[in-house]
Amino acid sequence: MGLAPLDTIQAVLDEQVNSLLKLHQGSVEVAGIDNAGVVSIRMNGGCQGCAMAKATMKQFVKVRLMNAIPCITDVVDVTDHKAGATPYFKADE
Repeated sequence: MGLAPLDTIQAVLDEQVNSLLKLHQGSVEVAGIDNAGVVSIRMNGGCQGCAMAKATMKQFVKVRLMNAIPCITDVVDVTDHKAGATPYFKADE
């Protein structure tokens, strides 16, 4: 089983994930994939620093990617959430 090309992973993110995250001024981009099929993603805009980012990643992004591309074995978030400038929800409010 070969690895999915990064542009294929990004296309799934754009079609199935980012189309909904844009409602919160957010988006997700593929940061890489390792030889074991683990995809690294980076959250941007309203998703970077959002209090719901962890749930969004596990219950939405990961599920969509793994269902769409069977060779993906896991999805991990490599976002620097503390650097988020405009999160939709702020954890400290």
